[in-house]
Amino acid sequence: MIETEDISGDFMTLFRGRGDAHGTWEGGCIRKPLTQESFWRHLHGVELIGVYPVVPMQDSERCVWGCSDIDVDDLDAALNLQLAFNMKQIPAWVEKTRKGYHIWVFTNKTVSAPTMRRAFLAAHQVIDYPPTEVNPKQEELRGGLGNYVRLPYPSALNFDEERVETKFRYMLDAENKQMPLHEFVTQALASRTTPEQLESIASLYKPPVTRTVVIDNVDSADVEELISMLGPFPMMVWRDGPRVGSDRSITLYKFVALVQEQGFTPEQCYKLLESADKRWGKFHLRPDAEKEMIRLITRVYGERFSDG
Repeated sequence: MIETEDISGDFMTLFRGRGDAHGTWEGGCIRKPLTQESFWRHLHGVELIGVYPVVPMQDSERCVWGCSDIDVDDLDAALNLQLAFNMKQIPAWVEKTRKGYHIWVFTNKTVSAPTMRRAFLAAHQVIDYPPTEVNPKQEELRGGLGNYVRLPYPSALNFDEERVETKFRYMLDAENKQMPLHEFVTQALASRTTPEQLESIASLYKPPVTRTVVIDNVDSADVEELISMLGPFPMMVWRDGPRVGSDRSITLYKFVALVQEQGFTPEQCYKLLESADKRWGKFHLRPDAEKEMIRLITRVYGERFSDG
């Protein structure tokens, strides 16, 4: 039973989405109405949920929130993304997750899914940080549900020290400390952005210009010679690999970008990437290693900035 003055109603106003389904904490989907009681159960730890942001309407797919996932412990990147929105007078909220951070934006009226998505992609372009997981992930659902995002503050109104998931997933305040649920909800409701403000930043998004990159892997240079030609910073990345807590995929992306900026050809980059990947990477033991490395090099050399 929902208490009369429970905060779940205001929490639902912020995080509402598709009303006929919700995501489970374990990764599944449940097809049943998403109601205020669903949010109450999440906040009390009875059933932790995720919400599908995009709602199909008569004119277009629309939503009231967007979220970008930085799936590594990179607080600077999260704060920079928050600042990119703030520079356009758009409040953004940083959530501490178990492995990294989520950056959230809420609107006071529904906005089209393309506008929300492109606003986040534009913000990522401003800070030159790869948008590995921006929600909504789709501009059109085409009959599907899209992707859901697990909600913050699980079990916040019935904290259980034994449940690992309840120790994370809270918003950070101005001092990057945990913000109490009631404080966050009150401030977020009062400072929701307008569709017009989101459109102002979404209009800055520049879709990547794609060109074909052919890698024949016929360069005659010895890999050791290529390594000796690396500048100090790419050499450090090649030698040391990802920092503790950093994501290997993003580090490989940055390494390829550094190699590209130094003027190496795609073929030379392939040899360097293959060498780096054997030291600390993720592709070399996979049957599709060559395909994945070529895809990564094509992404950097062909588009230089991609939304993944």
